[in-house]
Amino acid sequence: MNKTAICGLRAALVIVFLLILLALGALILVGNYFYTFALDPNAKGGFGSAAGIVDSEYTRWLLKRFEEGYVLSRNPLFQHKVTRYELTPDQVDCVVFCSKNYAPILPHINSITERFHTYFHYTITAYGKEIEPGVPGIDESMATLTKLSEIVGANRIAWRYDPVLLTSEYTVRRHLETFERMASFLSGHIDRCIFSFVEMYRKLQTNMPELIPLTEKDKEELAAGLGAIAAKYKIPIQTCGTNGDYTRYGISSSGCMTLNILGQANGVQFRNLKHLSLIHI
Repeated sequence: MNKTAICGLRAALVIVFLLILLALGALILVGNYFYTFALDPNAKGGFGSAAGIVDSEYTRWLLKRFEEGYVLSRNPLFQHKVTRYELTPDQVDCVVFCSKNYAPILPHINSITERFHTYFHYTITAYGKEIEPGVPGIDESMATLTKLSEIVGANRIAWRYDPVLLTSEYTVRRHLETFERMASFLSGHIDRCIFSFVEMYRKLQTNMPELIPLTEKDKEELAAGLGAIAAKYKIPIQTCGTNGDYTRYGISSSGCMTLNILGQANGVQFRNLKHLSLIHI
């Protein structure tokens, strides 16, 4: 398809964001409305709210949904209400995955990428099993990412290094050392790097008392280091969902999944429609 081609959007733009979260959910942009629905509440993920695990059971379910061309979503508030969403190329313009482990779906990913425009968010951080017990180790994750890159292309993969948090073990220095090791390996296999600083919610502080609140000095030191490392390995880097301007360190601020990012990755141009509301169904 020509890079400047405009993707046919029929009566409304439909973007399916398969956000594989800790509780596994999906976000769908249908026309001028956002919708979310649960996919697999039994899947196990790690720390964070932006990614989870594409486990083998979920992979089979997901592939079956694409094979049959639809998914049913039950309204959590009104259990009798079930909505059907079509998962076909004539209705879906882009499928965006977010996960911390693509290994189970890797052998089958072509069945989706050959039919749909796609983009992949791959979360790989410095944390070990004590924080993310269900997530593969760094080396295994990076190896899986490079395999994914060989299949779908580096231009369709964003490496997420988030959320950035501090403990007595995960210090600013350790973050920067680990980030550089990872950046040197992943350079050339990714489209960009996205990071954010952890938000200290009360529930998080209760569940993880070992967290050390990030000071402005910590954030500046981390941003300066991450920006310099990313520039060294020629990796575009940006924040997402983080307050603060770090452009002086070569770090841009942008949405995690903008129409521009998705369009450039797939060689198409999406029309920008006004979103009227956020509706949970």
